Amino acid sequence: MIPLFFIFELLKRIGFIGLAVPLLLLVWYFIPSGNTNYNLFYIDRNKDNNIIKYDIKLKENGELNMEEPINMYWVKNTDGGKKEGLNYAQKKLAYGLKYVKKEDDEIKFQFVSYGKRTFILRKLKGKSEYNVITYLNNKTVIVNRIYIHITGGTYFVPKIAYLQLYWKDAYSDKEGIEKVIP
Repeated sequence: MIPLFFIFELLKRIGFIGLAVPLLLLVWYFIPSGNTNYNLFYIDRNKDNNIIKYDIKLKENGELNMEEPINMYWVKNTDGGKKEGLNYAQKKLAYGLKYVKKEDDEIKFQFVSYGKRTFILRKLKGKSEYNVITYLNNKTVIVNRIYIHITGGTYFVPKIAYLQLYWKDAYSDKEGIEKVIP
């Protein structure tokens, strides 16, 4: 990797000093920094374009961060893509996770608002990245997205008509959608 000061000096010498700082910021932002966090899946709703992202949190050595293995946050697309943490009510009543079992290489969890299905965070056999999986008709499927269709209710008790679980078969390229009526 080219040191940032080298890029800065090069831009200064060829007369693009005004571009140096913005370009350095862009380079710094887009060059991987050994960050071990990545997106597992997200939730979107018909209510607005905002989404809730669920990112894995790994230690520098690639092991799961057992204290907080999954980081949840809003991406406020209605506010320019601003990231914002979930508030207390959202974590405890709606989009938060309840960890059922934590082991060295596997975390079982449920959503606090829907305890009928267990999800598992783990590496699949022969894969290097962690995925969130669940079981559907005796198949192991990777969860990519969950869509929530809200038809009314209140902030604390929304009326949910259905959920759609977007998945990919863990051992083939087959993708599908499971519709769930809560």
